[in-house]
Parts: sequence; C-alpha cells; structure tokens
Amino acid sequence: MQKESIVTGISGLIMGLVIGLAIPKLFATHTPAPVPGGGETTSNQMPMQSSPAVPDISQFKQVIEQMEAELKANPKNIQALTHLGGIYYNMGRLEEAQGYFKQILEFDPKNIEALTDLGNINYDSEQFKPAAEYYQKVLEQKPELTDVRVDMATMYRRLGQADKAIEELKFAIEKNPNHPNARTNLGIILYYDKNDPKTAVTVWEEYLQKFPNHEQAANVKQMIEKAKARI
Repeated sequence: MQKESIVTGISGLIMGLVIGLAIPKLFATHTPAPVPGGGETTSNQMPMQSSPAVPDISQFKQVIEQMEAELKANPKNIQALTHLGGIYYNMGRLEEAQGYFKQILEFDPKNIEALTDLGNINYDSEQFKPAAEYYQKVLEQKPELTDVRVDMATMYRRLGQADKAIEELKFAIEKNPNHPNARTNLGIILYYDKNDPKTAVTVWEEYLQKFPNHEQAANVKQMIEKAKARI
C-alpha cells in the first residue's frame, strides 16, 4: 500500500541529508484495518513508499464468502462490513474498502473504527482534506487517540497548515509522552517548515533520550547534526 505522506525510505532520507535537498516526510501511525483469519500488517511505522507484499485475494476467499453471506442475511451487519473493508484495505483495493466503511456510516454515523479507516484510506490516497475531516470526527469523540492526532498533523502539513500540525503534535506529546513519531514529526516540521533548527534539535534530542534504540534513531541523529550546523 503506497503511503506518500511520510518518509520515502531510509536510503532516500539519508541521501537527502547528505545533499541537503530532500525534505524528510512525516511518519504515519495508522495500521491496516483488521482482517479476520490473519494476513494483516502489524507494523505501525511503515514508510509511505515501501512495497510490502500485498495479500492475494485467494487467502481470504472463504472469509469473503462467509461475510457476504452474512450481509445478504443482514445488510446492516457492522462486523461483516468491517471485515470486508479490512480485507480489501490490506490488499490495497482502497476504493472497495472505502465503500464498505461508508456503508457502516450509513447505519452508524459515529462509528469510530469506520471513521478512522476512512481517514486512513484518504491519507494513503493523498486526499488530504477528506482525511483530515474524518480524523476530526474521530477526535471529537475520542480526543485522547494520539495516533489519530499524529496522522491528522501530517494531513495539516500537507494542506500547508504547519501551525495546526504543530498544535496537534504538541497535544499528542502532552497526552502520550512516549509517542516516538509525534516527536520525530514535530522536529521535522519545526526545522523544515518553520525554519527553527534550535527548537527542532531540542525536540529530537528529547526523542533520543526516550527512544535511543528506536528504528529511526540513526536518522534523527543525522538530522540533529545537520540542524546544529545551521544554528
């Protein structure tokens, strides 16, 4: 599944740091929708342009047939709609997945899971405004969901609203100080969007203190070196 609004890959990030041209993109926090019977991806920090193996529909044929039978018996079966949406989401068939999640909202307009998944689908499809709108509906009900806030911040940044993105990330860190992507992304926006290398270094150094062995620690160290050279 293509994800364009976070770092494009480790090699691309390092090259950008060396030549000083590429701007690192932000890290997403959302995971694929749940799929019954296995096959889901569990990493919640997958680069947007990575190319994970896409599950084949044959792996889910029996589950799909079962869920479709349940929907035929009861078109308002939220669980069946959720499972089908999750299957197609994991296969990268976002338009079909979106259809199932929208059906859920017809029966349950405040369904947190469907709203979140629709936000994620629009995020992955680079539909930034609708993604932000879906995330906002989630946060109106569950303001403590810091993963959603971090993804909302990415959408604000892609919409050219860096200040709103910073607000979301600061709120996320306040509510969940142990959220690594919130700190990484905040530093990136401060450095590249707000031209504030000093504060970015402070944020990234706090990140390294809390998460010295995190998967992006080496890249953050390089960004710190680059930022310090500008201070």
